[in-house]
Amino acid sequence: MYEHELLTDGSDPAEDFRGSIYFSCSLYPNDVISFISTTYYQPLLSKFSDYRIANESSLGIKAFKNFIFKVTYLFTYDAEPAEDIQNSQYQITTGILYSFN
Repeated sequence: MYEHELLTDGSDPAEDFRGSIYFSCSLYPNDVISFISTTYYQPLLSKFSDYRIANESSLGIKAFKNFIFKVTYLFTYDAEPAEDIQNSQYQITTGILYSFN
């Protein structure tokens, strides 16, 4: 993938190419539970030590006929982030999904 980074600190924009490899897994052990996870690995092609890893994993539990309780975990790691940004970040979200079928 082609990347164009424009930082707000006034430094010159960075332009380069990154590889993008991903692994995805979906598990449905029964009619009530689902687990879906995708992990991305994105190395900078001109400098393999500069890479990013991102993972998004979701667990869904059917609560009622058309309602699903969902928990999602998002994790990102950047080996060489912009200045004053941490290498790793995470986010956890919860929600309720409704299906109209």
